[in-house]
This record gives sequence, C-alpha cells and structure tokens, in this order.
Amino acid sequence: MGAKGLKWWVIFAFWGLSFSVGAAEKGRRTPQQPVAGETHHQMSPHEFTRRFTVKVDVNLADIFSAAHRGGHGTGFLVEVRKNQKGEHVGVIFTNNHVVNKRSSEVRSVAIEFTTDTEIPEVINAKVVYESQIRDFAVLEFKMADLDRVKGTVAPAILPSPQSPFYNFAANHQHLAGRHVLAQGNPLDSNAITTFGQINGVYRDVASGVFIQTQTPINPGNSGGPLIDLETLEVIGINTMKIAAVDADNVGMAIPIGDVIEEYKAWRRDPSVAKPRSMDVRWGTMPVGELQVIGAYDVINKAYPDFFKYFNKTLRVHDASPHTGLKPGDQIVSVGGVPMPPSVHELRRRLQIAGPTLIFEIVRNKELLKIEVPVRDSGFEKMRNDMDFVYLSGLIFRSYGDVEMWQIDGGLQSKVYMAGRLNTAETTFGSMRIPDGGSILVSVNIDGVDYKIENLAQFKRVLNQHRNSRFIRLDVREPIVTPINGGEGYALAIDTVFGNLAYRSTIANYVVPMMEIVTPFQFSIHSFEEQFSFSQGKPETRDWRRFIKADRIPSFSCENTLVPKPEPVPAPAEVKGKAKRAGGKK
Repeated sequence: MGAKGLKWWVIFAFWGLSFSVGAAEKGRRTPQQPVAGETHHQMSPHEFTRRFTVKVDVNLADIFSAAHRGGHGTGFLVEVRKNQKGEHVGVIFTNNHVVNKRSSEVRSVAIEFTTDTEIPEVINAKVVYESQIRDFAVLEFKMADLDRVKGTVAPAILPSPQSPFYNFAANHQHLAGRHVLAQGNPLDSNAITTFGQINGVYRDVASGVFIQTQTPINPGNSGGPLIDLETLEVIGINTMKIAAVDADNVGMAIPIGDVIEEYKAWRRDPSVAKPRSMDVRWGTMPVGELQVIGAYDVINKAYPDFFKYFNKTLRVHDASPHTGLKPGDQIVSVGGVPMPPSVHELRRRLQIAGPTLIFEIVRNKELLKIEVPVRDSGFEKMRNDMDFVYLSGLIFRSYGDVEMWQIDGGLQSKVYMAGRLNTAETTFGSMRIPDGGSILVSVNIDGVDYKIENLAQFKRVLNQHRNSRFIRLDVREPIVTPINGGEGYALAIDTVFGNLAYRSTIANYVVPMMEIVTPFQFSIHSFEEQFSFSQGKPETRDWRRFIKADRIPSFSCENTLVPKPEPVPAPAEVKGKAKRAGGKK
C-alpha cells in the first residue's frame, strides 16, 4: 500500500456509483431489454448505467440543534420485489455511511433518477437495513411513485454464485488487471463515469476484504457499483479511497458477493440486523511471536493448513470474566470453523450465532474449547439511544455495557456529556463547561453531594432539586489528541490497555439550572413523528416552544424505556465546604 512509514488516512465520505449489466447469460439476472433492440454493449456507459444508478440525497435534523446537515452519495437498483402489502418496491444497495444518522436525528432520504432532460426524477426512499458487519445499507422505494423513468428503470446485473467475482477473496489473483467502470456523483457533479483496473485484494482486520482498484473514486461516489467491463456485472460497492501524499487513485470496493449473502441472510432472518456483541477486545499475534510462546506448534498440529492461509491469529486483548476468555488466548476456530485473524469475520459470525458460540483457543500451550455467551445488545442500544438529560444547554447521555468496556478502570458512572446546544439563546459566554465526552462522577446541589452512576439516578436527583438555581458537575475529562494538523481532536487511547483514556483528577464546573428536559417532556420518538422537513427546522425560540422547555418547574424521571432505579439513598448533609463525592481516583 506504500512505503514503510507512509502517512495515510482513509476517507469514508464518497457517495456512490452504479453500473448496469448487459447480455443475458445463464446464471445472470437480466434487466429490462434495451429500447429499439439495442444491446447493452452498444449503449454508452451513461445510457447503460442510468437505468439502475441513483443519486442518494440525505437530509438530517437533530432534536438538539437548530441546523440541518446532509449530503449525497450513490446507490444502484438490484431487484424489484413485492412487499407484505403486495406493492412492488425497488431495492437499492448503497453504503451505510451515506445514510447513517445519530440516534437523536430524524432522516429524510430521496433518490434521483437521471432522465432525458436536465431535471432528474426525485422520489422518497426508506432505509430498511443498516449492516452491523460491513459499510452496507439497503433502501426501498415504491415503484408506483415513478413517472418519467418508469419504462426505463431496470435492475443491475449481478454475478451468480458460480462467478469468480462472487467470491473475490478466493479468486483475486485471476481477476487482477480486469478493466472496470465506476459510475457516481463525485463532489457536486452528477452521473460521472470513471474507468480503471482491478489491482488486487486489500485485507483489513477490522473491516474485512476489499477490491482494490485504481479507478478514480471521490466523495460522492460512495455506495455505487464497480462494474466489470467484459461481463457488465456489478462486482462491488465503491466505498472509500486511500488518501496519501504520494498515492493517487487507490480505491476500495466491497465485493458484491459479501453483501448479497448478507442481504439474503437478513431477508431470511431479520434479527441479523440487531447489534450483537461480546465483552472482549481483540488484537492479533504474528507467526514469529506465536512460535516464541509455543502456540504455533499446537495450532499447526490441530490444523495443519492453518498457516498456509493465515500469517497471524486473532488474540484476546482483554475480556470480561463472564466470557471465560482470558487475555492472551489465541483464537483457532469459532463455531467449528477455523478463525482468520479478522475482527470483521468474527462480527459476521456473531450476527448469525445463537446465544453462545464455541471458541477453540490455545492457552498455555493447550488446545481448549470454551462456550462463550453472545450478548444481544439491540434493546440496550435502543434504550440508551432514546434516553437523555438536557440541562441548560448541556446534553447528557448514557454509555451501555459494551461502551463501558472501553472506559478505563475505576469509573462506575455511565453518564457522559454528549455535547451542547450551541444557539443564540443558549450561550455560555465566559462560563466554563466540561469537555465533550466527560464522565459525570457526582453532582452537588444546595451543598449536598450525590454520586451519579446512571441517567435514571441523575434525573431523580434533578427532580428532587427542581427549584434550585445552580448545580456543580464533578467530571473526569477525557484526554484528547489533535488530529488533522490540529483541526480537530479525538479521544486518546491508552497504549497499554487499549481503553479510552481519562484524566485521573476530577474537575468541577458550576452551571445554572435554567432548563431541564428529559424524554418525559419530549421524546425522540415524538420528535420523529412531529418534525416535518417541508416546514423547515424551527428556530431557537420556536424550538423551546416545540418541546415545551421554558423553565420547566417540575418534571418526572419516569420513562418507559428506562427501568425504574432503586431509590436514591438519603444524602448526608454537608456542613461548611462541600466535599467532592468519591474522592480522587
């Protein structure tokens, strides 16, 4: 990918491409026949790809912000099917990063079809699937909504399971050098065609296998197809490019066979869309180190072909005791199938697993089998996504158990400051406020200290002091590191344990209790139901009327999405100077 030490970063902001396929051959799906007897190979690339390529426009509005945000990408039509109502719907593949949204946002998705005029046909679409495994999403739209392009739209041709493109990872050596085409909407342009060749395969431990191509791909191309010019089959979804000082046209596409298999699995069992997880952090160990610790011979004896395909193993970096795994365990197989050194592949197996998975590991030069529980984190994620506390412009949310696994030791509170509402009416002036991502350890109201461990407890404390004027927030602030030459900051990672790093001292901030909003006053579900993009985002003053948040004199901490916590213990009155709850870590 470049010389050693090459500084590069991956840009995941491209938005789509697409291409259509031609001659009808056995094992391939054939789109609607070209007009006037014209074959697909006789059509121009633009005429060919416009039949199934769309521009994907996304508009987002946040409950906590007066501004909209959005962008665009590309997608392509793969099939027309009947839904449960008997309506014909078109199915579009695109990238997840083209359409994804924050949990506090509402989303509007429109797709644009190219027409014979300069004015495209625009209709609404719905996101029906967002992958937990790859950068992949599925949209649907009603075919009845089409007008001007109704007679010309047709699905792209996809390779059959017997095609070498379907299992690109196993056949990449034979496919390198093939000429390909990408169609999309890079930057602010529309329907641009670029050409190139397949370079080979690119493997990423976290993200999986990609088709590497030198076809120009830019922001706006994401979600569109990579097309083989000989067969006119869509062979991949253009997803990202490598940007480096001395690198040009290094693009990546997800192999089409991977997403087709995931799409089929989701159609068979919609539960694969639910997030699943394990309380484990992963790393890898190369062959040389495996030989030093004696694990190489154990693995090679049990699986003689293992190191013909893999030059390292997946290793447990850290794990919760309930999993039965321990730091340093080498993963040999999962579910009875040899395990490549790929976190992406492990995520795929988690999504289709039952409540447990059998891990075959090497520990202390012994080959062991351990049954590891798999957590269905979908409900927990939904519950946490819908819950919040809005306090005088500061937004507090809750980490789930999975996220807490990434926090360094000693922190018991799940409550963190997710951000601030930066509007004309919510201005802090010179007042100090905590850094984003800070963990709320305790609060002090009217000279009384309260230890905070979860959002429900925080809401109960606020409700008890709803007529107070000020609150002191005691937080552990994250350690941040500058990125992109100081243009932004990212949470620092502990280099030894791989945890998010937080400062050891507790910082104190005093803020006024001007407004308090919880899901009881205004839920994110209500926001989704009431908000209208056609009417525009309410301004700041209207926003407060919208959620009825003008100095709420009383509010309830009851919320059907949040389990009712145990009663808060009666606090001890503090005489004189208030002491810091929990002390220093």
